[in-house]
Amino acid sequence: MSVRFSVVVPAYQSELVVGACLAALRAQSVPQDCFEIIVVDDGSTDGTPRVAAEAGARVLCQANTGPAAARNAGANIASGEIVLFTDADCRPEPGWLAAMTLPFERPGVSAVQGRYVGSQPEIVARWAQLEFNERYERIPDGAEIDFVFTYSAAYRRKVFFEFGGFDAAFPVPNGEDMDLAFRLHAKGHHFAFARGAFVKHVHPTTWSWYFRQKFTRAYWRQRVYAHFPRKALFDSYTPKAMKIQIALGLMLPPVLVLALAAHPVWILVWLPLFLASCARLLALAWRRDRPLVVWIPFACLVRALALGSGTLAGIGQLITVLRARRAAG
Repeated sequence: MSVRFSVVVPAYQSELVVGACLAALRAQSVPQDCFEIIVVDDGSTDGTPRVAAEAGARVLCQANTGPAAARNAGANIASGEIVLFTDADCRPEPGWLAAMTLPFERPGVSAVQGRYVGSQPEIVARWAQLEFNERYERIPDGAEIDFVFTYSAAYRRKVFFEFGGFDAAFPVPNGEDMDLAFRLHAKGHHFAFARGAFVKHVHPTTWSWYFRQKFTRAYWRQRVYAHFPRKALFDSYTPKAMKIQIALGLMLPPVLVLALAAHPVWILVWLPLFLASCARLLALAWRRDRPLVVWIPFACLVRALALGSGTLAGIGQLITVLRARRAAG
């Protein structure tokens, strides 16, 4: 039986986690002669390539150029007609590969998105998973979407290379997958959501770690929005309430100044608006993780401040680059 699917795993300094990822891939319900596993070592100085080779993966080593370039390199040597991506710190559930490839039986599907699942006990990690669950609940199985994120992604190889793969100008794992998805979607390609395709992942366990993660994502996403400005307001992934929260979060500093300098009514107006924007997450937490309910307003505020400040920093960087180009031109 010929290889139909290729799973590409970019890895950098992943000696401690890549073995579990590859063991999970070897435990897939799909017959192993139907797929291959390719690990692209992105210039690691630890034992990542050795661990990957010992686990039976096909290993490709390159100089450190970032995960986008690593994924492209893996896809370039892939034999399967469908190329799947996951990360070295993810552990796909046994039915992941089958669920991810099933939507491709519909000829019009060019890419498929799977989902995260977490089981960590920490408050921050449970909140991070709840965020994903909120998004997943909004999307029916097999529904048309406009996003594909590489923690659990699959593309028709022909389509992937027709659009040049991931933009290697993204040096970190943030934004390059959304950029490719938006490019494909703008040209009329269709994506499907595979609700039953699970990968386990380690979420942030401290608020500082979570804040940095959200800030960085927002920062790099502005590069994507520079090419797809309409997506900053309308996409199938981001809940509208979250965008309202970001705006309210950016308003909080001046609101506090006005409340202290003028009248406390300003904060009394802001607070119920912000709590109202948390309503959907409060209801979801009540159904799924009741002890988390008391944390939701605080968690939403941390998220809003991180995403808001990351957005402003990203926009500022883009303006600086544009000014430098104009001055040089």
